[in-house]
Amino acid sequence: MKDKVIHDMKRRHLLILLLCFLGMMSLMRYTAGQVSMYSGGVGILDLNFGNSAEYIQRTLALLGNNGRQFYLTHFFPVDFMYAISYAAFYACSLSFLLRKAGVKKRAVFCVGKLLPFGGMLFDWLENLCFILVILNYPSKINVLCVISSICTILKFIFVYTSFIGVIILLISHLVNQLIRKRSRQ
Repeated sequence: MKDKVIHDMKRRHLLILLLCFLGMMSLMRYTAGQVSMYSGGVGILDLNFGNSAEYIQRTLALLGNNGRQFYLTHFFPVDFMYAISYAAFYACSLSFLLRKAGVKKRAVFCVGKLLPFGGMLFDWLENLCFILVILNYPSKINVLCVISSICTILKFIFVYTSFIGVIILLISHLVNQLIRKRSRQ
């Protein structure tokens, strides 16, 4: 059944997923800006490519109580949904484009599903670690800081690999369409 969904996927479905993804990205960026506003200019931890335990602890102190509370109650729920939106968009886009390229099912599964949903999983694990660190603040839990940093790095690797894969496959698909169109003339 799942493969039928991808098989029946049309460009308009991908456009709808893209719009949802871009809408969630805008909301996530807005909410990250609100964290900064509530904390007097301190940014979120999620966008750094790895954080040391000292940096996380210092950032949590600078966020202040209002910033930490806003982070917990507003940013994380939005970031949770954002991860679903990018994983769905990348998974469907990669699977669609790989299917169009004639790639075998197993490769479609590995690339088209594991990469985007792996990124989502690591994003959620990163957030869970940050939530636990914030809830236990000012106590320092170094192991959660290390795990969150590893999850952040893996999230970026999986998500950016998905993004680059979509771009490469889209360009390849468009070039192939142009070649086929010219060969018919």
